[in-house]
Amino acid sequence: AAATAIAAHYGIPYHRIELAWLSAFLPTGMHAQGSSHASGALGVDAVWVPNHNGVMLNMAAAWAEAQSAKYVLFGANQEEAAAGFPDNTAAYREALNKALAFSTQNAVQVEAPLEHLNKDEIV
Repeated sequence: AAATAIAAHYGIPYHRIELAWLSAFLPTGMHAQGSSHASGALGVDAVWVPNHNGVMLNMAAAWAEAQSAKYVLFGANQEEAAAGFPDNTAAYREALNKALAFSTQNAVQVEAPLEHLNKDEIV
């Protein structure tokens, strides 16, 4: 509902993409209703969903290319990178951008303007 409202406020299209199949890869602890899965509360292994940022960022890059957009914004942050989530690091984003130069005709690039901030600083 919030994403729909934000898109409407800014007059931009909103598209929901169902990824129900990705739930098959959730760690057991994340299946429990009401479970806390904040990265600070549990270790990386307890909340790791295999390649979820890779899946989502590649989908976003495909959407960006189809819209003739050059950039995808990624909410990576320093806190999760420091906690051991390798797909929240600048190195991951740089490697992904190298791959996207080969997999998109307009060389879509992923930018992470918040990657040097922790969650409290972002808020």
